[in-house]
Amino acid sequence: MTRHEQWQAPPELAGSSPRPVRLTAAGKAAAGAAISLLAGALLGGSWLYVAAMQDQVRFRSLGERSIPAEAEIAELRRTRGENTRYLVTYRFSAGGRNYRKQARVRRGEWEQWRTGSRLGIRHLRSDPGVSWIPGHEPQGIPLWVVPVTPAVLALSAWLIVRAVRKQWRMLSEGRPAPARVTHSERYYRSHGGGRYVYYEFRILSGAVRRGRYQTTRAAPTAGTQMTILYYPDDPQSQAPYPLSLVRVG
Repeated sequence: MTRHEQWQAPPELAGSSPRPVRLTAAGKAAAGAAISLLAGALLGGSWLYVAAMQDQVRFRSLGERSIPAEAEIAELRRTRGENTRYLVTYRFSAGGRNYRKQARVRRGEWEQWRTGSRLGIRHLRSDPGVSWIPGHEPQGIPLWVVPVTPAVLALSAWLIVRAVRKQWRMLSEGRPAPARVTHSERYYRSHGGGRYVYYEFRILSGAVRRGRYQTTRAAPTAGTQMTILYYPDDPQSQAPYPLSLVRVG
């Protein structure tokens, strides 16, 4: 461990706690995002409910307003990747006009069809441009989306608020201490990667505690001295200083 007498706490941390805290630019952006997400949960949830109800009414009577027709399969294709989609493009004529439409179908159906084959469809009597393959009628907004979407937005907002509150409390009440980087290691994820930086420090009792943080920047080398904050009554709750969302102010 680096000896305590070789380290000095940053001047803004030298005073007693609780310290005055304010948001950084990143913290303000996070708070703004949380507010936007909450607003989206409230307003978006209401809009989705109205739109879903309208879709239910609009599509419920499709069968009564549609007529059968025969189309020709113009193309069969499937997408590549983790979630394969099976697509059929068909064309037909109605009212002296030609129409062409693509639909997503089940794999079993897709494998049975051939390009140039005839395909039974239905279309609106008053608007042939609205057509579908039987069993794949237009559904509009599914009702399950109505509660799920606002819940996801609200949960995202809560996670942001939780992260800001955690840093706010740590900066307000945390005790500064010198720490020494021991090593780092790379990690990989589907959306990118970075490095875990491991460090150790001593609390007032002299006991050694360890922690880590992750970064997408170049990691400090082993032996590098840094400042951390920790709760005196819970040294396992700790964070490298400075914090990204809050600052002393």
